[in-house]
Amino acid sequence: MIADMDSTIISSESLDDLARLAGKGDEVATITARSMRGELDFSQSLKARVAMLAGSPASLIDTIIAEAECNPGATELVATLRRHGVRTVLASGGFTFLTEVIGGRLGFDAHFANTLVVLDGVITGEVTDPVLDQHSKRTILDREIEALSITPNDVATIGDGANDRGMTERAGLGVAYQGKDALKAVTPYWLDHTDLRGMLWLQGYDDSMITRS
Repeated sequence: MIADMDSTIISSESLDDLARLAGKGDEVATITARSMRGELDFSQSLKARVAMLAGSPASLIDTIIAEAECNPGATELVATLRRHGVRTVLASGGFTFLTEVIGGRLGFDAHFANTLVVLDGVITGEVTDPVLDQHSKRTILDREIEALSITPNDVATIGDGANDRGMTERAGLGVAYQGKDALKAVTPYWLDHTDLRGMLWLQGYDDSMITRS
Protein backbone atom coordinates (compact mmCIF):
# COMPACT_ATOMS: atom_id res chain seq x y z
CA MET A 1 0.00 0.00 0.00
CA ILE A 2 1.18 3.49 -0.85
CA ALA A 3 -0.40 6.37 1.07
CA ASP A 4 -0.31 10.13 0.80
CA MET A 5 0.34 11.97 4.07
CA ASP A 6 -1.22 15.45 4.23
CA SER A 7 -5.03 15.38 4.62
CA THR A 8 -4.90 11.60 4.26
CA ILE A 9 -2.80 9.90 6.93
CA ILE A 10 -2.66 13.13 8.94
CA SER A 11 -5.52 15.59 9.32
CA SER A 12 -3.69 18.74 8.24
CA GLU A 13 -1.76 20.24 5.34
CA SER A 14 1.70 20.65 6.84
CA LEU A 15 2.86 23.37 4.45
CA ASP A 16 -0.26 25.42 5.14
CA ASP A 17 0.36 25.03 8.87
CA LEU A 18 3.98 26.05 8.48
CA ALA A 19 2.90 29.11 6.51
CA ARG A 20 0.36 30.03 9.16
CA LEU A 21 3.05 30.04 11.82
CA ALA A 22 5.23 32.15 9.54
CA GLY A 23 2.45 34.71 9.02
CA LYS A 24 1.80 33.68 5.40
CA GLY A 25 -1.18 31.41 5.99
CA ASP A 26 -3.80 32.94 3.72
CA GLU A 27 -1.51 33.41 0.73
CA VAL A 28 -0.15 29.87 0.87
CA ALA A 29 -3.50 28.21 1.60
CA THR A 30 -5.01 29.79 -1.51
CA ILE A 31 -2.28 28.34 -3.72
CA THR A 32 -2.53 24.96 -1.97
CA ALA A 33 -6.26 24.72 -2.62
CA ARG A 34 -5.81 25.48 -6.32
CA SER A 35 -2.96 22.97 -6.60
CA MET A 36 -4.96 20.21 -4.90
CA ARG A 37 -7.80 20.81 -7.35
CA GLY A 38 -5.37 20.37 -10.23
CA GLU A 39 -5.55 23.99 -11.36
CA LEU A 40 -1.81 24.61 -10.94
CA ASP A 41 1.35 22.64 -11.70
CA PHE A 42 2.30 21.02 -8.39
CA SER A 43 6.06 21.52 -8.69
CA GLN A 44 5.77 25.20 -9.53
CA SER A 45 3.14 25.84 -6.89
CA LEU A 46 5.19 24.07 -4.21
CA LYS A 47 8.25 26.18 -4.97
CA ALA A 48 6.15 29.35 -4.96
CA ARG A 49 4.67 28.50 -1.57
CA VAL A 50 7.99 27.51 -0.03
CA ALA A 51 9.56 30.75 -1.30
CA MET A 52 7.10 32.66 0.88
CA LEU A 53 8.66 31.04 3.94
CA ALA A 54 12.15 32.40 3.29
CA GLY A 55 13.70 33.81 6.45
CA SER A 56 11.37 32.00 8.84
CA PRO A 57 12.99 30.29 11.84
CA ALA A 58 13.49 26.55 11.47
CA SER A 59 12.09 26.13 14.98
CA LEU A 60 8.65 26.35 13.37
CA ILE A 61 9.26 22.84 12.05
CA ASP A 62 9.35 21.49 15.60
CA THR A 63 5.94 23.03 16.23
CA ILE A 64 4.50 21.39 13.11
CA ILE A 65 5.83 18.00 14.19
CA ALA A 66 4.39 18.43 17.68
CA GLU A 67 0.97 19.47 16.37
CA ALA A 68 0.59 16.80 13.66
CA GLU A 69 -2.31 14.44 14.33
CA CYS A 70 -3.12 11.25 12.46
CA ASN A 71 -6.57 10.84 10.98
CA PRO A 72 -8.90 8.32 12.64
CA GLY A 73 -8.15 4.81 11.48
CA ALA A 74 -4.57 5.51 10.40
CA THR A 75 -3.05 3.42 13.18
CA GLU A 76 -5.37 0.49 12.45
CA LEU A 77 -4.79 0.73 8.70
CA VAL A 78 -1.02 0.46 8.86
CA ALA A 79 -0.90 -2.01 11.76
CA THR A 80 -3.38 -4.38 10.13
CA LEU A 81 -1.65 -4.37 6.77
CA ARG A 82 1.74 -4.97 8.35
CA ARG A 83 0.34 -7.82 10.44
CA HIS A 84 -0.83 -9.46 7.22
CA GLY A 85 2.52 -9.04 5.49
CA VAL A 86 1.72 -6.01 3.36
CA ARG A 87 4.50 -3.52 2.67
CA THR A 88 3.45 0.05 3.51
CA VAL A 89 4.94 3.17 1.93
CA LEU A 90 4.30 6.83 2.75
CA ALA A 91 4.70 9.02 -0.36
CA SER A 92 4.09 12.72 0.16
CA GLY A 93 4.36 15.99 -1.70
CA GLY A 94 5.07 17.41 1.75
CA PHE A 95 8.37 17.24 3.58
CA THR A 96 10.72 14.59 4.89
CA PHE A 97 10.94 16.21 8.33
CA LEU A 98 7.34 15.08 8.88
CA THR A 99 7.14 11.85 6.85
CA GLU A 100 10.05 10.52 8.90
CA VAL A 101 8.17 11.16 12.14
CA ILE A 102 4.73 10.02 10.98
CA GLY A 103 6.15 7.05 9.14
CA GLY A 104 8.05 5.98 12.23
CA ARG A 105 5.11 6.54 14.54
CA LEU A 106 2.76 4.37 12.50
CA GLY A 107 5.28 1.80 11.33
CA PHE A 108 5.48 2.49 7.60
CA ASP A 109 8.20 0.46 5.90
CA ALA A 110 9.46 3.42 3.86
CA HIS A 111 8.76 7.10 3.32
CA PHE A 112 9.39 9.55 0.49
CA ALA A 113 8.84 13.32 0.39
CA ASN A 114 10.44 16.65 -0.48
CA THR A 115 13.36 18.16 1.41
CA LEU A 116 12.91 21.66 2.81
CA VAL A 117 16.22 23.51 2.79
CA VAL A 118 17.31 24.89 6.16
CA LEU A 119 20.57 26.79 6.68
CA ASP A 120 21.90 28.12 9.98
CA GLY A 121 18.54 27.64 11.67
CA VAL A 122 16.60 29.49 8.98
CA ILE A 123 14.23 28.24 6.27
CA THR A 124 15.81 29.40 3.00
CA GLY A 125 12.64 29.33 0.93
CA GLU A 126 13.92 26.51 -1.23
CA VAL A 127 13.11 22.84 -1.75
CA THR A 128 15.59 20.43 -3.27
CA ASP A 129 15.05 19.11 -6.78
CA PRO A 130 13.50 16.99 -8.09
CA VAL A 131 10.15 17.82 -6.52
CA LEU A 132 8.10 14.79 -5.53
CA ASP A 133 4.93 15.21 -7.59
CA GLN A 134 2.26 12.91 -8.99
CA HIS A 135 4.70 11.51 -11.56
CA SER A 136 7.19 10.75 -8.78
CA LYS A 137 4.51 8.90 -6.83
CA ARG A 138 3.77 6.76 -9.86
CA THR A 139 7.49 6.07 -10.23
CA ILE A 140 7.67 5.01 -6.58
CA LEU A 141 4.79 2.63 -7.23
CA ASP A 142 6.52 1.16 -10.27
CA ARG A 143 9.75 0.66 -8.32
CA GLU A 144 7.88 -1.14 -5.55
CA ILE A 145 6.22 -3.39 -8.13
CA GLU A 146 9.59 -4.30 -9.60
CA ALA A 147 11.30 -4.81 -6.25
CA LEU A 148 8.53 -7.07 -4.94
CA SER A 149 7.93 -8.89 -8.24
CA ILE A 150 4.22 -8.09 -8.14
CA THR A 151 1.73 -6.45 -10.52
CA PRO A 152 -0.18 -3.14 -10.29
CA ASN A 153 -3.25 -5.15 -9.32
CA ASP A 154 -1.43 -6.11 -6.11
CA VAL A 155 -1.07 -2.46 -5.08
CA ALA A 156 -3.52 -0.26 -3.17
CA THR A 157 -3.08 3.50 -2.90
CA ILE A 158 -4.89 6.19 -0.96
CA GLY A 159 -4.74 9.96 -1.27
CA ASP A 160 -6.90 13.06 -1.47
CA GLY A 161 -5.72 15.44 -4.17
CA ALA A 162 -4.59 15.97 -7.74
CA ASN A 163 -1.01 15.12 -6.79
CA ASP A 164 -2.16 11.55 -6.13
CA ARG A 165 -3.62 10.94 -9.59
CA GLY A 166 -0.57 9.19 -11.03
CA MET A 167 -0.41 6.43 -8.44
CA THR A 168 -4.20 6.19 -8.18
CA GLU A 169 -4.60 5.49 -11.88
CA ARG A 170 -1.81 2.91 -11.83
CA ALA A 171 -2.88 0.88 -8.80
CA GLY A 172 -5.29 -2.03 -8.80
CA LEU A 173 -7.14 -0.30 -5.96
CA GLY A 174 -6.74 3.48 -6.00
CA VAL A 175 -8.80 5.16 -3.30
CA ALA A 176 -9.77 8.81 -2.86
CA TYR A 177 -10.06 9.72 0.83
CA GLN A 178 -12.23 12.81 1.30
CA GLY A 179 -10.95 13.42 -2.21
CA LYS A 180 -10.91 16.48 -4.39
CA ASP A 181 -12.85 16.25 -7.66
CA ALA A 182 -9.61 16.04 -9.63
CA LEU A 183 -8.78 12.76 -7.90
CA LYS A 184 -12.30 11.36 -7.81
CA ALA A 185 -12.39 11.76 -11.58
CA VAL A 186 -9.84 8.96 -12.02
CA THR A 187 -11.16 6.37 -9.55
CA PRO A 188 -14.54 4.90 -8.60
CA TYR A 189 -13.33 4.17 -5.05
CA TRP A 190 -14.17 7.00 -2.66
CA LEU A 191 -14.05 7.13 1.14
CA ASP A 192 -16.26 10.08 2.03
CA HIS A 193 -18.16 8.75 5.05
CA THR A 194 -15.78 6.45 6.92
CA ASP A 195 -12.41 6.80 8.56
CA LEU A 196 -9.27 5.17 7.17
CA ARG A 197 -10.43 1.72 8.25
CA GLY A 198 -12.60 1.89 5.15
CA MET A 199 -9.44 1.21 3.17
CA LEU A 200 -9.25 -2.15 4.93
CA TRP A 201 -12.90 -2.97 4.30
CA LEU A 202 -12.41 -2.27 0.59
CA GLN A 203 -9.67 -4.91 0.59
CA GLY A 204 -11.85 -7.55 2.23
CA TYR A 205 -10.80 -7.20 5.87
CA ASP A 206 -13.53 -7.33 8.51
CA ASP A 207 -13.54 -5.93 12.03
CA SER A 208 -12.24 -9.17 13.54
CA MET A 209 -9.07 -8.86 11.44
CA ILE A 210 -8.26 -5.26 12.36
CA THR A 211 -5.22 -4.64 14.55
CA ARG A 212 -5.43 -1.56 16.74
CA SER A 213 -1.80 -1.19 17.76
